[in-house]
Amino acid sequence: MFSGEQFIQKTTVILLLSLLSFLVAMLLTPIYTHYAYKHKLWKRHRTHSTTGETLKIIAKFRIKRDVPLMAGLITVAAVSAVTVVLNLNR
Repeated sequence: MFSGEQFIQKTTVILLLSLLSFLVAMLLTPIYTHYAYKHKLWKRHRTHSTTGETLKIIAKFRIKRDVPLMAGLITVAAVSAVTVVLNLNR
């Protein structure tokens, strides 16, 4: 097990790495948002069924909004970047 001092040291390192990953994600968010809106990376709503009929009821209730997809990529990229840059000595 860990002694009290080792526990505090390891906890501090983990919290600092988490904070750094959060800050990297905050820096990447505007870049990704600009790219996603520029290339229209959002879900396209269905207008026809698989049999070719128009979807009248779904079209009536659909709210028109464009929200970019794949924002989880920001988290994966931030954590991966911090891991590669700061944990290469292991």
